[in-house]
Amino acid sequence: MNVLPSTQRKRLKQKETRNFLEQFTKEYGSFGKFTEEQTGVEMSEINEKVVFFLDNEPSIVKIGARLYPTLVFKKVLERLPRVTVDMGAIPHICNGADIMAPGVRNVQGDFLAGSVVAVAEDKYGKYLAIGETTMDSDELRRTRQGKVIRNIHYVGDEIWNFLSTTKR
Repeated sequence: MNVLPSTQRKRLKQKETRNFLEQFTKEYGSFGKFTEEQTGVEMSEINEKVVFFLDNEPSIVKIGARLYPTLVFKKVLERLPRVTVDMGAIPHICNGADIMAPGVRNVQGDFLAGSVVAVAEDKYGKYLAIGETTMDSDELRRTRQGKVIRNIHYVGDEIWNFLSTTKR
């Protein structure tokens, strides 16, 4: 795995920071000091993904052209629409499988197809994944079969493992 050690993070310049934070807040809203321009933003690459550190917290990951909150950025996760899954889905999700309709137990919030959602398990409410929906919230509530969420970032993936080894 091609990972820059946390001591070799690249600090974003002021203009880069402003553009990055504008892109993030456009999608997820403002989160106080974490999305203000004076926040120190650093980045570290993991293969073709980039993890951004806001004030030394591994908060955001860029996959392709889109920004997603990491599973440790609770301030954003708590604002996202939330889909809870049954306990039988957990091992599959944590191995990278997409979320299938039969495992969905509850859908909180309203969203359109392609929206970013937090996926949590239904027993304790722990976050398992960040995903993109394949349908809107009303359709997801009604459907009983097929893929409903594309798994983007999950417990046990290379980003999660990198976050686990990064000092916070």
